[in-house]
Parts: sequence; structure tokens; C-alpha cells
Amino acid sequence: MHAPAGPGGLRRRGLCAMLLPRSTEVIARPTRSWIVRGDSLRFKLLRSFVRVGELGSITRAASELNIAQPALGLQMRSLEYEFGAQLLIRTSRGVKLTPSGEVVLNWARSIFEQTDKIHQKVRELQGNADVPSVTIGLTPSLTAILARPIVEATLDGNIRVKIVEGTSHSLGEWVNSGRIDIGLGFGSAEAPGLQSVAVMRERLYYLTAPGEGDEPITLAEVLDRPLAVPDDQNSIRPKIEEAASRIDMPVIGTYEIGSMQAAREIARSGRAGAIAPYGGVAVEHRDGSLSVRLIVEPQIERTLYMMRRATESLSDPEIYLSTVLYEGLQSVTRDPEFRDAYTMLDDPRGAANMWESS
Repeated sequence: MHAPAGPGGLRRRGLCAMLLPRSTEVIARPTRSWIVRGDSLRFKLLRSFVRVGELGSITRAASELNIAQPALGLQMRSLEYEFGAQLLIRTSRGVKLTPSGEVVLNWARSIFEQTDKIHQKVRELQGNADVPSVTIGLTPSLTAILARPIVEATLDGNIRVKIVEGTSHSLGEWVNSGRIDIGLGFGSAEAPGLQSVAVMRERLYYLTAPGEGDEPITLAEVLDRPLAVPDDQNSIRPKIEEAASRIDMPVIGTYEIGSMQAAREIARSGRAGAIAPYGGVAVEHRDGSLSVRLIVEPQIERTLYMMRRATESLSDPEIYLSTVLYEGLQSVTRDPEFRDAYTMLDDPRGAANMWESS
């Protein structure tokens, strides 16, 4: 594939040519001024590309980044022009990274990681050197129930905490790359260099327009109705398909969605139901804007893992916050409102020692 030419037919070259491996398919690359001058818009563009690549969907990334989907699509085309190579393969189910896209994604991540470290170092030199920081990664439904105990546990200012949201798949990658220190995600957490502990089991619910009641509903009845199904980047999707196969029914989606917000809005509209964790819709259930029904026969369950890098020693702040997260989950499972939705997996080691020999 030939690189698109810039003004006057000149192909773009510069800093990226020096940073990207010679084996990449990238042919022409941005000029030195493209990144060195610190254009904040260019950094935002790269951050958007990283999110698109991680989620495998422009639609989902646009929703998370609060950008119109057509605008984000144009930004991705612009980035491909700047690099002089195709970075994404568009399909009916989303996007996939080309080999060049993989190179650019890893390069962009390294830039942001180094930038974050520099910012942190500067803050420490300005008087915060004695305050350790820990970055915690959560899925959106877990943020809704764990953000408060995290904040309350660090009100004394002895630890700086940053909370980031992502899909379960992304959180595992972020722990491995060092972007986050501790992650809580669903599904398989087996990866080289990753230490994980199974901490909780979650049951999924059927969401629909208000007025339908809150009694349990069978999976067969759910699948017989118009349904908005999570896209294949969501860890809920394979759990639905696995449960459906046990009753010999297909999963046919009227819509395919990529965010909790989309699930809530489609269910509220009455056009279709959706399947989601209770933590992501507890507020709507309380205020009556959604009917939320436990799925049974069979129930759909998934396991929550706490993750960290196995190659690094745990700091005291990380041990403390691991305990805060564990005890926060325990508190949720004891709450009558959440009792049917979550079950703690008892660990005889206790919260403080959960990482030992896991």
C-alpha cells in the first residue's frame, strides 16, 4: 500500500520514522513537529486511537470518549494519513489493528506511560515526594459500587489514588503493561507475569422498561424477546452464549451494544431488553426507571478477579488498597439489595494475605 502524499506530493516523514521498527509496514510518517511541539490535539488523537484499538470498536470508543462516532472515524482516517499506512481494518463487527496499527498502538502507549511518569515525578519534586500513588482499574459496574469506599479509605491524603475504567480484557493488559497497579476484572485472568485471585461471583440480570416487575425471569423467556446483546469484546457475551447453549437456544440480538449506558437506554426505551450486572443499574432500579430481573434456569454467572503484576513486589499502599477493595466487595455482598447479585468467594487467607501463594 502506498502512503498518501501530503501537500505538493511529498510524503510525510520524521520522528515516527526514527521510533518505529524498520520491519513495520508504515511507509510514511508524521513530521517531527507533529509530536515534538506538544500539540495537545495530536495527543488526544493518539489517545483516541489507543482506546479504539483496545476496544476493537469505534462506536464503543466514541461512547466512552464522548465523541460523535462519525467524528472519531474521521480522526482515525486522519491518523492513518499522518502515518501513511492503514492502521485499522473496518469490519461489520468493529475494527481490528493491522500490523502497523499494533506498532503504533504500542508506541503511543509507551509515550503516555512515560508522560504520566514524568508528570508524577514533577509533582513529587514540588513537595509531594512522600505521598505514594496507586492506580486502580475497574469495570464501569464496579466503579459504581467501589469508588466510595476507595475515596473514604484515602481521605487522610496519605495515598494518592487514581481510578480508571476499562473492559475486563483491557484491565488485564493494563496491569501487565504497568499502566495500572491493581485491576478488578471478569473472566479468565491467566497471562504471563500476571497474578490473579478469584474474589467474587456475579449473577447477571435482564433489564427492560419500567412496569414489568422485578421477579426472576428464565433465560428462555429472555432469548424469546427482542434483545440488545453485548458485542464480542464484552466478557458478558460468551457467558450468555454458554448459558444459551445449555438450553439449546440461539442468541439472536436485535441490537449489538458496546457500553453499559447503551444497555440502560435501549432497555428504558422498551425497544429491546438487555443483560447486565446489577451494579451498573442499581440506581435505576431504586428510582424505578428500569425493571431489573434476575435471570434463572440457568443463572448466568461470571467470576471477578483481582489482578496485579507478579514480577513486582507489593508496596504497603498496594497491600492496603487491595484490602480496601476486598472488604468493599465483602460489604456489597452483605447488603440485602445486592445479596442475590454477588457472592463472595471465601479465602481462608483473609483480605490482608490474599496475594500469598495465589
